Amino acid sequence: MSTEADNRYIARISRKQLKALEDTCRYAWNLHNGHMLPTLVKWASVAYRRHYKERYKSEPDDMSAVTGKLFMLAKELKELGWETGALIDLRGDEIVEMQNPIAEEDSHYMLLQMAEDFRRGLGLKKNDIRKTGKVLSVKRFDDSKGKPFYLVEMSHSQLQFLSISCDSYARFICGQLDFSLQNEVEDAWEKRHAKSAPFQENGHPDYGIGTEEWYVVRHGTEDIINEIRSLCWHCSRCSSYGVRYSDDSDIVWDMYEVFRHQLWLVRPEDKKMNCTVDAFPAMQFGKEPLVRIGLVGE
Repeated sequence: MSTEADNRYIARISRKQLKALEDTCRYAWNLHNGHMLPTLVKWASVAYRRHYKERYKSEPDDMSAVTGKLFMLAKELKELGWETGALIDLRGDEIVEMQNPIAEEDSHYMLLQMAEDFRRGLGLKKNDIRKTGKVLSVKRFDDSKGKPFYLVEMSHSQLQFLSISCDSYARFICGQLDFSLQNEVEDAWEKRHAKSAPFQENGHPDYGIGTEEWYVVRHGTEDIINEIRSLCWHCSRCSSYGVRYSDDSDIVWDMYEVFRHQLWLVRPEDKKMNCTVDAFPAMQFGKEPLVRIGLVGE
């Protein structure tokens, strides 16, 4: 008998959405390994410039100082969560291995593989419908006006990865760092703690949640994130932007809403709740039409 895990999906995606998915997967992979600096500097700088130009009607002249501050704060976050910082460095299309690279058995390695498949899909020429990709099937088509679109076939677990990653990345762009960056820092510390701690009496790993050291990490992370958010997004503690703040964020958020609803649709009836947000079809906030997705063969 087939289960949710056996499902395969096919999605119709625009070129801009395909590029956004590549960026989303690279972001999620980098953040999982503590290498948040490229994405942090990119979107924090965009937010800082935006606020400065709205207020002073000119380009900021202190970006080098802001970037230096972000470097220092990112280093402090790495030390809190990962202790030694990034394990994998992505520079453009080049993957540079540093010390102790993550094993391919890590389930998050799928994110890096998907990012590479999206990149290969973007390289397909006009009317080239050959399947490309190592873990995904990506085909290019061109409509009657010559505008490209892509059909992406994926597994259930890959759709779950994309849904979670899109949620995090869209929030990150808006400055909702407590829902994206903070979660990863705390998860990294808990996993590191579990490796060196004995198992609990119930047989489960001891993640150190609730210990004095855990509170130090949590409050330290909150302080750094609030400093970044105040500096670049000009938002106070517990405040942030949301939809319609950035079209880049809205495109990713729209895809998240489509993906989460599709996952709800295939959930067994006894596990569905009709009052949760994923039970409702996606609303379009970005400029790109919503992704169309369904089960293969439907």
